[in-house]
Order: sequence, then structure tokens, then C-alpha cells
Amino acid sequence: MMMLTSLAIVPDDRAIAKIALFTACLLRNVDAVALRDLGDALAVAAGRGCIPRYADNSQLVRIMQRLGWRKDGYAGGGNRRSPRYVRISAAVEDLEQRS
Repeated sequence: MMMLTSLAIVPDDRAIAKIALFTACLLRNVDAVALRDLGDALAVAAGRGCIPRYADNSQLVRIMQRLGWRKDGYAGGGNRRSPRYVRISAAVEDLEQRS
């Protein structure tokens, strides 16, 4: 007989979930965002104690991808240049995976 073990949610998972939910709320009415601008908004929220601080940009990119966003070029120029992310619909994502 196989024993079922419960999956424990570790503090890092909870932190990532809080960051992801806050990010989804921020981007609810937005179709495109510069990663720098999103990072700035999350840093302010973390400074106020609303959410935990995200580890680095790669963690933020993984959160964005899981929320249905993808990189679409760059925004700004010079020192202000930042990856630009756009929202993609589930239908478009399915078509891209099939091709």
C-alpha cells in the first residue's frame, strides 16, 4: 500500500505566490509593461511591507511567464532600456505551441 504524503508549502512558495498575486493585480488592466517599471512598483510595495521582495529579475520573469506574459522587444533607450512584456491570450499560446 502506497502512503500519500501531503505537500508542504514552504515559505519561499508562499512568498512567490504573494508576489505573483500582487503582480497580477497590478497588471490587471495593462497589456504591456517594461520589466524595469514593474520591478520598481514591486520594490515600492515590498518597502511598504505589502509583499516580500523578489529575489532577482529571473524570478520576476518566471512569474510573468506563468501569468501569461511574454517578452516582446525592449522599451526605452540607453540606461533606461528594459525588456518589454506583453499579455498573451491562451488561444494564441495554444496556436504557438502547436506550430
